[in-house]
Amino acid sequence: MKALVLILVFAASQALAQQTTTTIAAPVAAASAAPSNTTAGTLDSGFMRVVRERFKTSYFGELYGPNAKRWDDNQYDANGVKMNDPVQMWHNFNVGWKLFGKTSAVMSPRFYTIFGDRNDINKSNNSNERRKRQARMDENVVVMDDWQFGFQQNIIKNETVTLDSRITHRAPFSTVSKTANIDSQIEWMQGATWKPIPQIFILSQSTIRYYLYEEQVTEERYRLNQLTAFNYIFNDKWKVQLFNEFDMQHRNAKDKNAKGHKDWNYFLKNKNIIATGLGYNFSPNLTIMPYIKALNDEDIRPETMQIGLWAFGRVF
Repeated sequence: MKALVLILVFAASQALAQQTTTTIAAPVAAASAAPSNTTAGTLDSGFMRVVRERFKTSYFGELYGPNAKRWDDNQYDANGVKMNDPVQMWHNFNVGWKLFGKTSAVMSPRFYTIFGDRNDINKSNNSNERRKRQARMDENVVVMDDWQFGFQQNIIKNETVTLDSRITHRAPFSTVSKTANIDSQIEWMQGATWKPIPQIFILSQSTIRYYLYEEQVTEERYRLNQLTAFNYIFNDKWKVQLFNEFDMQHRNAKDKNAKGHKDWNYFLKNKNIIATGLGYNFSPNLTIMPYIKALNDEDIRPETMQIGLWAFGRVF
């Protein structure tokens, strides 16, 4: 991971140096006889122009709220059973620096803030699935998730269609990754949007993830995630979204006797979901969208539905 971070920092610094030289060298030379404060202003304006052209930061957050039928400080699973996981919000900052052409270096700091009851986190329970989910939590108010480092390519971008491809390394900063002896998660994501008319916006995102473990672990694990979001835009303030996501996990698929074995077509039950949300644009840079989510699309009832919220923002 250290090597990858050094590569990203070096590439970004070289790109900045190259762009800064071409942008501000001439103004500085021409203003050599001018007072020093004028030269400083030219330098500042040239540097900020480079930053505006190359640096982008956006934000996505999701509030994992209570059950639609039982409002309390804890979440409920796809069977309507109370979990030890408290109500919490997940934060993801997408930071990008344009290297050249349509290629950018990207980094995603990610973490949770806990709002619900943390006293249940370390209590024992008999559900293997809940124990696995519990492993990512501790009793702190802020809980670290795995961070992503990598590169993104903008393949197509126009007013109607966009297509992006991203490959990243997930650094094992979270408790769950450290507990499972995960050394890295290599992730390839393809994202596409389509806006056939001004009122309709459709998003499709496919992700393939491969888990790399420490030497003492012999487990093989793959994961496929697909999400689709259909947005209808009423006006510049209001929109509604229909959302679907499913998650397939392949773990020791060749060895059916292995512990935790999952076949190639195994669907993760609490990730086979549908949701709908109503969004409000507080500004061009901030959208808040409360939602109601069915955690298992094969068993839709108030006990298996979750109340939550999505937040979308553009920082820079």
